[in-house]
Amino acid sequence: MKKAFIILLGFLVSAIRVYAQNTDTESKITDYFYQGYNYIYSQKDSAYYYFDEALALAEETNDYESQFQILSYKIYTNGYHYDMSEYLKNLKRVEQLLEMDSISKKVAYIKDYRQQFIFDSGNYHYKLKEYAKAKPYFIKISNQLSGKDVKQLSAEEINTLSSTYNFLASIYKNTDKFDLAELYYNEAKTLSEEIYKGADLAMARASVDQLLAQLYNDMGELDKANQILESTLETYLDFHKNDKKYKNNLISVYQTLVDNCIAREEYDKAIEYLGACEKIMLPNDAFYKKSLVLYGIIYSKQQKDSEALEYYNAALAAYQEYRQFRLHQDIAGVYGEFSKFYLNKGEYQKGLSHIDNAIKASGAMVSDSIRPSKAFSKRQLLDLLDLKNQLCLSGFKKTQNPDYLKKAIATNRTILETFRLLKMEFESKLDKQFLSSTVYPVFNRMMEITFESYNLEPKKKLLDLALNISEKNKDILLLEAIRDLNATKFNNVPESILQREVTYKNTINTTEKRIFNSANSDRLKALNDTLFQQKDDYYKFLDSLAQNYPTYYNLKYDEPDILIEQLKQEVLQGEATLVSYTMTQGFLYIIALSNSGEKFLRVPFSQEKTKDVETFYSLICKPSLTGSEQLQGLSKKLYDVLLQEALMGSKEKELIIIPDGILHYIPFELLMDNNGDYLVSSKRISYNGSITSLMELKRKTVENNGELLAFAPLFATKASIGEERFELGPLLHNKREVRAIGDHFDTTSFLDAEASLDNFYTNARQFNIIHLATHSSANDEFPDYSYLAFSKADSISMLYIKDLYNTQINAGLVTLSACQTGIGKLQKGSGMISLSKGFYYAGAKSLVKSLWKINDRSTATLMDYFYEELSDGKTKDEALRQAKLRYLNSVDDELLKHPYYWGAFVVSGDTVPITDHNHVWWFVLFGIVVLGSMVFALKRKTR
Repeated sequence: MKKAFIILLGFLVSAIRVYAQNTDTESKITDYFYQGYNYIYSQKDSAYYYFDEALALAEETNDYESQFQILSYKIYTNGYHYDMSEYLKNLKRVEQLLEMDSISKKVAYIKDYRQQFIFDSGNYHYKLKEYAKAKPYFIKISNQLSGKDVKQLSAEEINTLSSTYNFLASIYKNTDKFDLAELYYNEAKTLSEEIYKGADLAMARASVDQLLAQLYNDMGELDKANQILESTLETYLDFHKNDKKYKNNLISVYQTLVDNCIAREEYDKAIEYLGACEKIMLPNDAFYKKSLVLYGIIYSKQQKDSEALEYYNAALAAYQEYRQFRLHQDIAGVYGEFSKFYLNKGEYQKGLSHIDNAIKASGAMVSDSIRPSKAFSKRQLLDLLDLKNQLCLSGFKKTQNPDYLKKAIATNRTILETFRLLKMEFESKLDKQFLSSTVYPVFNRMMEITFESYNLEPKKKLLDLALNISEKNKDILLLEAIRDLNATKFNNVPESILQREVTYKNTINTTEKRIFNSANSDRLKALNDTLFQQKDDYYKFLDSLAQNYPTYYNLKYDEPDILIEQLKQEVLQGEATLVSYTMTQGFLYIIALSNSGEKFLRVPFSQEKTKDVETFYSLICKPSLTGSEQLQGLSKKLYDVLLQEALMGSKEKELIIIPDGILHYIPFELLMDNNGDYLVSSKRISYNGSITSLMELKRKTVENNGELLAFAPLFATKASIGEERFELGPLLHNKREVRAIGDHFDTTSFLDAEASLDNFYTNARQFNIIHLATHSSANDEFPDYSYLAFSKADSISMLYIKDLYNTQINAGLVTLSACQTGIGKLQKGSGMISLSKGFYYAGAKSLVKSLWKINDRSTATLMDYFYEELSDGKTKDEALRQAKLRYLNSVDDELLKHPYYWGAFVVSGDTVPITDHNHVWWFVLFGIVVLGSMVFALKRKTR
């Protein structure tokens, strides 16, 4: 990637011979050019001199072809040596040539030169780390070439496209869009294999591999990165022996290895690599600045303070001179390293002084205030702001000076704004998940700072801040999906645009499923090529969407703050208490809100407590007559930790739980209160991934026709028949379950072979209630491929979570009467990625789901009771509560009273009633009034 359009440049060398005729002037142009060419990699000043001599002669004779060729090589030389001021001057000279009248008639290969200019312009901004400016240039080239079949492209065009993808991948990598980066790097490698063989192919692969290794380093996949780097190092050492032009590539590999060693705490090995790196550097080498920073980091880790500061100061001076004392993220990065140094030394004021310089250098300071939208890199700004918080928090703990907390609270607000803007820049779902998981420690520190401040001075605005900190990194993908459904109603976007987005998603989903289920290597290669092109088109479409329809885009991806008073009005109507949890290292933060008051608590939550949750879950999800004392003991113990103080003095009957981390595994109904009773006996409980998503669900409108769609598929008989709904064995009671529901609601049922996936897709959107009594399978490794099973001729058909992302339903309630539909992979920032969550993506307003492998017989009974209670006009949480209590009262066998049989199901989302029986009494009353009036009128008439 370091050399641009190498095949095109090779053409330019030969073209000099063609266009330089046998006159003395033209012969001199050729001689000067080749002398300059020989110095490109070793002595840039000599290369400049000879290129300038050749260029002057070409200008004298109006030889425009030679001018383009020489300037292309000058720019390449500028880029190789990172001489950006000269690079810009030469770009402008090329631009002037391209703007000349009739230049197309004077130059044979003008199309190639225009494309070269676009490429060089992108490279210029890339080297300045102006990624937002660089990207459109490479997208333009990609659009010119990627629309054609690879077989129709020339070798030069394939090379150009491969280089372009490498640059796009690196832009994505440097902006933390790792999923996209890997996608484009791999496609660049695939394209290289189309045109290179032998040594050229080895070099092309090494070029991409060194970039992939940098990517894996950044992702924390150190072993994977190290393995690639060691192989790539051998390749470049061999090539560098014979050709010094590979110097930059070799240095880049060495420095990436140093990054890898630092992460592994292998500091002596890192110093060895830096030493080897210096041996091949030129005087005033552009890469030496980074080596200075790396030396500083290593010596700081080794607590060699004077050496560390010496190298940091040298690096700062070098970068300031190179960047001409302008603001730049390289300079901000060095100031950030100073701040880390002083943080580790406990010199917090010095650290804060340097962090202020870092934030200023990041471009975010405008008139003494931080404006995240102005930062060169919002990701770097986020890291710098977190570093400032670490300094402030450590300073407060050491001195108890509240001034530290005041600075940190202001920083918290800026971090929230930075994170909000940063999330909106991410296109890939996987990249958003990775961002959320990596910033978790940042939010944990923010919560600690806000709690300490609230402890000193319990202000309402601090509680609002704590609530938003807790919310902003919870369930972000689901929230976007819910907002997406609302945004599609925005009437300023043409229907054709909305349909294009749906089509893109569907085609990508279909291809990804084919890849997941394919075992044929040739087929996989073709499918991966197809998937890349589909994703490339989709992400370009999203870019255009943000540019052309900003209001629609903001509706989809922006996320306003929430205020407690607003929350009370929209969610806590009547007798309701909401308890939101935030899990951090060693602590659990609890925000309890009701119309009667608020609480902000912090309780210790050690590894021992985590084990208590795990043991509790293992006891409730397996039936047993033994272990009841242990179960009750843990139930009470967890109640004391999670709810005792939060509910103290609370009289509300409704409880809304916003869990975090391992708390997603707990059905709070099974916690024992101070009276020794399960909480189900006194509280109706519902759950949600975040408060914000709950508020969006409550605002969502669905047509309430009261009609129910039910499925009870048939599964083949197996040798062993049990009553558990797992392993795809026969279900003995699912048809009884569906028929019983039909006694309470107007039900359309699909039983046995008719309970097919096709019938689901055909009918699902027309019904207000959907009930699925079937098998499910959770896939922890690939959560998107967890599925529900439907009937199919002689087999089963699977509804994956992935399918639900692109399915639309209009259901006020979806009940997933299957195993573990509410359990899946815990993902920081996304909560529990379960089957049930897929139905929220599809448009459901509320869900009933299971937390473990359920029993077929007891589930059928429980669901009968649940729908009967729902039909009486009860809220969904109260209906489920009454169903559980009725089940317990209906059985005498102590084993059947075990929580395994009745405690698995929980309700989430908007719990308003499905039916309103009050309207019946209004009709009755109205009828009585009408009838009375008629009787009264008749009597008057007879008189």
